[in-house]
Amino acid sequence: MLLEDMANEIVSFTSELVGGRTINVMNTEGIIVASTEKQRIGSFHQGALEAATTGKPVAIRADQLSRYPGARQGYNMPLRVNGSVIGVVGIFGDPPEVENLAKLVEAYVTKSYQLEAMMIPRLAEGELRSRLLHDLLIGDERSLGNAQLLLQSLHVELKAPFGVALFSGEGQEPGLPERVLRQIWDERKLSAKHHVAGIERDNAVLIGGMESLRSLRELAEAPGAGLRLSLGSRCKDIQELRRSYEEAVALDLIAEKPFSTMEDTQDRCACLLYRAASAESGFLDGLEEKLRQSFRAEEIGALLRTLEVYYACGRSASRAAERLFLHKNTLQYRVRRVQKCLGMLDYSEFYREYLLRLLLIRMKQKQGLRVLK
Repeated sequence: MLLEDMANEIVSFTSELVGGRTINVMNTEGIIVASTEKQRIGSFHQGALEAATTGKPVAIRADQLSRYPGARQGYNMPLRVNGSVIGVVGIFGDPPEVENLAKLVEAYVTKSYQLEAMMIPRLAEGELRSRLLHDLLIGDERSLGNAQLLLQSLHVELKAPFGVALFSGEGQEPGLPERVLRQIWDERKLSAKHHVAGIERDNAVLIGGMESLRSLRELAEAPGAGLRLSLGSRCKDIQELRRSYEEAVALDLIAEKPFSTMEDTQDRCACLLYRAASAESGFLDGLEEKLRQSFRAEEIGALLRTLEVYYACGRSASRAAERLFLHKNTLQYRVRRVQKCLGMLDYSEFYREYLLRLLLIRMKQKQGLRVLK
């Protein structure tokens, strides 16, 4: 399909190069697959068949047309890629007048096809690497079996301990994942032999050695980058990659800083809370319903924001009140209202904070995790 895929574009462009003359591209069976004269597409050209068969140019004068069914006067040049004839390009006109133009067109078209042919293996490898990444992240027996074969065929060696890194951005601008991956490869920050990269769920995802992945934090922390890098925990074999990926996804959703990693105790705790909120979604949705029965929607937003800042300040009412521009008594009153509504006044402070933190996370999971920021 290489010839047909490029032929129409090449015919249009080369015709402009030679003053609007008629240009045809034919396959090795002499069929016109592209032409500036659209009505001729699909018809047979005897001169093209001869050029493709012999591998030599075929000049057709006006007095020779009876010998070349479907042809017109002109000059026809075989097209070669890697030494093989893949088709023929022809230009209309008196052969002595257009021979040099035909050679110019042939050189241009041949070079275009050669470049395209060189790209096909690269494109194919890119698709295989995307498939490899996907299979590794799915993590079931069948997918990992496929991944093992792809690792061997692509000569990729993942050196343990390895893990999963995920890049995302504020607002997720179009083309962001592709831009991030291109920058990583262009700057040779990672080697294709020891890393797998691609796009999953509109995020740039990479698998490789933990140290090399951690070194990518400089991209996320660069001024104005607008990126977040989340790094799952280390794995000793590919069976653990699914877990590392799920951790990276969770960290990305709750991240408040450019770089988060499961090797940081606070980040790990935040991830554990996120997963606990997901596991107890039914119970937490019940607590949310109690709030909705007791408060108006606008009140709930203010109460939840108050709770979030209060716990972020280590339950310091004075610091939280200062951040929220509230009186300390007002802040304490809001916190107590929520605890009373949910029947938590008799709980220990630890249990109250634990459950309310889970409730905050659960409500943000449903509304968009940064809705309260």
